[in-house]
Amino acid sequence: MILLGWLVGICILAAMVWGVPRLLLSAALSLYTIPAGLDREKLRSAIRHAYARKPYALAGAALAFSVAMIGYFTPVWDRGINALQPVLRDRMWLFAHVLTVTAGYGAGLLAWGLGNLALGYYLFGRYRLLPDGPVTGSDGVHRPAAGGNEVAAVQSPEPCIHLAGYMYRAIQVAVVLLTAGTILGGVWADRAWGRFWGWDPKEVWALVSILVYMVLLHGRYAAWIGNFGMAAGSVMGMISVVWAWYGTNYLMPIGLHSYAGEGSGGGLYVAAFFTANLLLVGAARLRYLREVRSARAASRNVESKAVHPAHRPRDMEPVATNA
Repeated sequence: MILLGWLVGICILAAMVWGVPRLLLSAALSLYTIPAGLDREKLRSAIRHAYARKPYALAGAALAFSVAMIGYFTPVWDRGINALQPVLRDRMWLFAHVLTVTAGYGAGLLAWGLGNLALGYYLFGRYRLLPDGPVTGSDGVHRPAAGGNEVAAVQSPEPCIHLAGYMYRAIQVAVVLLTAGTILGGVWADRAWGRFWGWDPKEVWALVSILVYMVLLHGRYAAWIGNFGMAAGSVMGMISVVWAWYGTNYLMPIGLHSYAGEGSGGGLYVAAFFTANLLLVGAARLRYLREVRSARAASRNVESKAVHPAHRPRDMEPVATNA
């Protein structure tokens, strides 16, 4: 034991002798390299753009913490755990398929977090009336004048415009990863079970999740879905993802993908998650419609109080003077 202690101490001392001078040199050089790098316009612009995307950091940090806590307190280990089924022992396809799909779930989860943030703005944020003439918003979308139609009479809270763009990008990543992961899963299924696609519940809901996100992307690109639609759609997409991942594995253990076993439970938590999300969407929508109605009523009151030139009082008529 004494010899082992000496060996460990010598190794630590050697590491310090080798690493500490390099660490000090790097710290000294950073006093010049960091200001010199920040002096460049491109780097400053990149930092400004990154700082402007604070919602990404807020949603990502909150979701990462929540998922970590759920993973820590969830009793996933069972005393009666058995060996892996033979189909799951193919490490190459297991890593390729599962990691790709899980990364897609992460992108969808980020879009869900941004969507909930936007719905919070819709529910508690401040709305603004649009000016009388046509305007072009900060998102580059040309909007008609206020009063032209019901929705154009009020402008959503400003952060919702930017959050919709962030959700669009996150959903694009989710679609790419989920599609690639589903295709890899089909190739793996062909190798393991002799068929690429068998309409298994897991396969069906994987396809449903992709289609939900595809509808959002195409609707946004074609200007059929607005900012609120993106927020609500990101929530609906996450609901489909949760069912595709947890529901088909733990709540309906049928089909070839039911590796979790019978009666794993958790249905109450899933139902509470679905209900809370739908209630948030409904409450935000009601607030949005109320603001639209208030804006229309205010616009009508202003129009009714305006004095038409044909009915101008006589004491307001211009007086002609002779030069």
